[in-house]
Amino acid sequence: MIRCLLLHFGKKQTSHGTLRIDHNALQAPVPGLLGYRWHTEIDAEIKLAEEQREVVEYCESLSVYADKDVIVCIPAVRGEASASGRLLNLLAAVYRDIWNNDTLTALLDSAENSSKTLEVWLREKFFAQHRKLFHHRQFIWQIWDGLRDGFSVLVNYHKLDSKCL
Repeated sequence: MIRCLLLHFGKKQTSHGTLRIDHNALQAPVPGLLGYRWHTEIDAEIKLAEEQREVVEYCESLSVYADKDVIVCIPAVRGEASASGRLLNLLAAVYRDIWNNDTLTALLDSAENSSKTLEVWLREKFFAQHRKLFHHRQFIWQIWDGLRDGFSVLVNYHKLDSKCL
């Protein structure tokens, strides 16, 4: 549900008409790329306010951006799009008519990644920020070879099994 709320409310405008970016706004969509879903997204029996149910339905419409094998390579590999390319597509869908380069810059600034690319944030900062946000109980893992431009993937820990590997 946090992912849904951040995606939904992280794009509100201030009273001055400028875009307000939540400091976790880039953290919110990454689990969705990896097929992670919160309990409220899975269990329709959970009692929610009508507005919350609308947010869940909104997030369900974004599930088309989720990777089928729950492993997303940061660089493009074997015909699959890069993690940054996938994330850009998801962000464009979320922010719709207010999506532009300034929005991306604001998102990167809010994630303490000023003047760097989305790929650099995913490779170098995402995992540490994710661990901190979830108090070292992360559910998205980064597996990499330690080389700056080498092998690096993000995986959904909850769906990682021998079949997936």
